[in-house]
Amino acid sequence: MAQSKAKESLENPGPPTGERASTTPADSRWSGIKTLLVTSGPRLPGVIVERSVFEPSTEGGAGIPPFLLGGSAVVPPPDGHIVVVHDSAPINLQWRQGSRFRNSLILPGHVIVNPAGQTEPYAWDKRTEVVRVWLALDSAHLGPSEPTLRPAIGVHDPLLAQLGRYLARAFEMGGPGDSLYADALAHALGAHLVQNYGDRPTGRQARAPGDLGRRQLQQVCDYIEANLHRTLTVAELATIAGVSPTHFTRLFRRQTGEPPHRYVRDRRLDRAEGLILGTRLSLGEIAAVVGFSDHSHLNRVMRAQRGLTPGQMRNSFK
Repeated sequence: MAQSKAKESLENPGPPTGERASTTPADSRWSGIKTLLVTSGPRLPGVIVERSVFEPSTEGGAGIPPFLLGGSAVVPPPDGHIVVVHDSAPINLQWRQGSRFRNSLILPGHVIVNPAGQTEPYAWDKRTEVVRVWLALDSAHLGPSEPTLRPAIGVHDPLLAQLGRYLARAFEMGGPGDSLYADALAHALGAHLVQNYGDRPTGRQARAPGDLGRRQLQQVCDYIEANLHRTLTVAELATIAGVSPTHFTRLFRRQTGEPPHRYVRDRRLDRAEGLILGTRLSLGEIAAVVGFSDHSHLNRVMRAQRGLTPGQMRNSFK
């Protein structure tokens, strides 16, 4: 399966494959799906993120709505967990538990955790907008084991809801720096699922390291400098440091004062400034060299962070 193995991407960065579409699957059961954002691919293996609008459904046996990738309906393989964040008016949700149907009132911000392998049908009475996140069971974002989760219907979990929304937003923003940010969010979401919805204890955990050693931190920073031109992931940097991805983000921020994605973004901007002022490379060439998806992406980030566009910066020093 396309998202089966969550091997971290080492490919050259390009914009995330977020699609805005009004296409719906040919299956009439799901003719009411409208996708606002759907993204997947090698930039974040083992993860599908979708923002969708569902029309009312009374199909008792309709199953789990498919994701729409490339305009085609894709039902993720059963070996993956699905998180749903409800982002519209309250709805009445009917769902089946074994041989019995149950009803739940789903309020704005409530979440549903649909564990891997669970394909029980759902039905709802009103139009609803949701963010859905699918995590492959063997995804690195869920940790070294393949966790079993408990189902949860309509729970109030503000942190999980925000992580889902931020993950969708990260893909809407686009760009390789945002890809590292999305990777960190996916790790946080996976850790939250395992910690709060895990079906059985994970056992005694290894004690988290207190700090990255000076040599570890230098190795990570040197690696970032040598690889600014391509997509970097939290798991990749954690491997260089010799710690878990979950611990790495916290330790890196403690010692540098900023999370990895912001550090990488700032190093890209510093490198870009040097090339803008010290070379005759075109702005498009500079964007590619320092890891931005294109000139417009570099333009947007530099204006937001440095107060000048690349063109304004070059012209001001002529």
